Amino acid sequence: AREKKKRQRLSEQKRRKNMLDNLKKGNRVMTIGGIYGQVTEIKDKIVKIKIAEHVEIEVARSSINANVSQENAEKKA
Repeated sequence: AREKKKRQRLSEQKRRKNMLDNLKKGNRVMTIGGIYGQVTEIKDKIVKIKIAEHVEIEVARSSINANVSQENAEKKA
């Protein structure tokens, strides 16, 4: 049981790293805090997200919880 949990955790870490490495301008994302927005700029450790008209916020790249664009594309495939 312990091995299974370890494999699941490693699999999730790998999936998350892959998702963060493949972020692109224009992707729709959700932060750990539940904020949805569209990526407008990507720097080394900071991502700018447009959350409303004329409203952009900077968040830590590591605070991106999900790439909604990628998940929607995978569900349709």
